[in-house]
Amino acid sequence: MEALPIVWTPIWADLTVAAVSILVAGIVRELMGPIRPHWIRPYLASGAILDVLALPVLFRLLAADNYVAVAGGAGQSLMGIFAFMFNAMIFVGLILMSLIVVFDCVRDVGRLLNVSRIPFRASPGSRA
Repeated sequence: MEALPIVWTPIWADLTVAAVSILVAGIVRELMGPIRPHWIRPYLASGAILDVLALPVLFRLLAADNYVAVAGGAGQSLMGIFAFMFNAMIFVGLILMSLIVVFDCVRDVGRLLNVSRIPFRASPGSRA
């Protein structure tokens, strides 16, 4: 099997630990919903915290020059064009992801503030 004509740049290796850690924490957060469905405040707060933690990772990726490069050097003009288009596509995807994360964070904080106005009860069936 022949190697791919493009390679990932080092930015991906630099941010892998942070990105995977945030993703694992997000999975744990989503498991919190079915296990403890009445933990609305911690669910919303952890979502906002994860969004805030994801933003520096996304901004670091947006600040990178390239996401992929031509494996054989700059001599392959067709692969250079492909790498340029792939870089542009990744950049646009990162911008969209950043906008979604900001929107999600603002929404979670708003919902958290709204839920915080409701008096806390020890359990759903108890009377306060």
